[in-house]
Amino acid sequence: MTTSPGPEELDRVVQRLDPRARLLGSRVVQGGTSAQVVALDVQRSDGAVTRLILRRYGDFALRQDPLIAEHEFRLLRLVHTAGVPTPLPHGFDQTGAILGRPYIVMDYVDGAPEFAPADLDALIRQLAAQLAAIHGLDL
Repeated sequence: MTTSPGPEELDRVVQRLDPRARLLGSRVVQGGTSAQVVALDVQRSDGAVTRLILRRYGDFALRQDPLIAEHEFRLLRLVHTAGVPTPLPHGFDQTGAILGRPYIVMDYVDGAPEFAPADLDALIRQLAAQLAAIHGLDL
């Protein structure tokens, strides 16, 4: 999967989420291994501008789970609803009708890796608390 979706295809993805929204711009986000990741800048029907993430799954991920878009959408919705800080999923297409392969669209979460945290002990406690919350979910 070397080609990125074009603006017309991405606009169709946005229109599927909200027929009155419009795509303002997009850019490929580097670093994805199981999916091609594209940031979408979208003007919602209420006029607000937001950034979303589109994940278009690669061959390896699809071989591992042919229903990966639907499964990831449902899992993200469950854990988000349960209060675990995860991106809110907005939609998915398992058929590949628009982009030629399955995809999911979710909230963009700003951040960057931190390889040398100022307070490692606090970070470890925070990670442990989140893992405990995830493992405590009744899914």
